[in-house]
Amino acid sequence: MIENRKPKFFYGYIVVVAAFCVMVVAGGVSVIFGVFFEPMLTEFGWTRAMFSGATSLRIFITTLLGIVGGRLTDKFGPRPVATASGLFLGLSFFLMSRISTIWQLYLVFGVITGAGMSGLFVPHDFYGSEVVCEEAGNDDRHSSFGREFGSDNYATTS
Repeated sequence: MIENRKPKFFYGYIVVVAAFCVMVVAGGVSVIFGVFFEPMLTEFGWTRAMFSGATSLRIFITTLLGIVGGRLTDKFGPRPVATASGLFLGLSFFLMSRISTIWQLYLVFGVITGAGMSGLFVPHDFYGSEVVCEEAGNDDRHSSFGREFGSDNYATTS
């Protein structure tokens, strides 16, 4: 008689830890802009309205491309979408250190960062809960906590 044994270690927990790390970065990006608000205004001589427009554009692009990210996640799966989004986000982090004009800020933070963030939430929220919750209960809430952890801690450590 063959016994049906459950594995000692559930792979879904690795998914939760990885998703937590991704959400720490995504949550931090959402709030880190405020830390650099005054220093960048002083450095470049931009108005608050000019500078805040980049954040509004990032939120708009993230929302708009989130729909596209959902379609791409359904078609190709969460791994390539999250990887491409991570590459966009990494590129935007690098390019933010190189900006010197307002149009560069809008392009890098508004468009590229928005595109990077748009593909992070859909795979995590849908597929993370689908994979993990089936076997381990509602442990997806632990990875979602990464978003709040990142938004709380990025600002204080910067």
